[in-house]
Amino acid sequence: MVDTLGAPTYSTLCVCSFREYRRKGAEKNFCSLYITEKNESGWTKPEPLGFMDEEANYMHPALSSTGDTLFFSSDMSNGWGKFDIYFSVKGENGFNYPEKLGRNINTAQNDQFPYLINDTLYFASEGHTGLGGLDVFKVHKLPGGAWT
Repeated sequence: MVDTLGAPTYSTLCVCSFREYRRKGAEKNFCSLYITEKNESGWTKPEPLGFMDEEANYMHPALSSTGDTLFFSSDMSNGWGKFDIYFSVKGENGFNYPEKLGRNINTAQNDQFPYLINDTLYFASEGHTGLGGLDVFKVHKLPGGAWT
């Protein structure tokens, strides 16, 4: 969270009320990503990001140092596993529809909790070889945009 005037802050809000999960015929809670900005009188009303699907969870936002790319984890239907890490680039009308990071990051298991420091992305994964559970990994962004 950034605590400076005019700087956007992104957070996860897990809606506590149930809503119909039509594809599975059951009720389920969903988490969403919201944006708010600090001004002289406090914080603006949190607004949901426009690209979210009603039947997916969006969590753990991490903003690039330039403020133009948002990383997060989601269980969107086009994912490769349980939760995958996605990114969305900011356009003229807000953040664009997200894209999955590559197979060298996302696995068939949970890949979550992205955290970005400059061109280094830290994340937790159950699918990469480690000690078990959600182990922490890091990848570096190459000049062409790929992650190693």
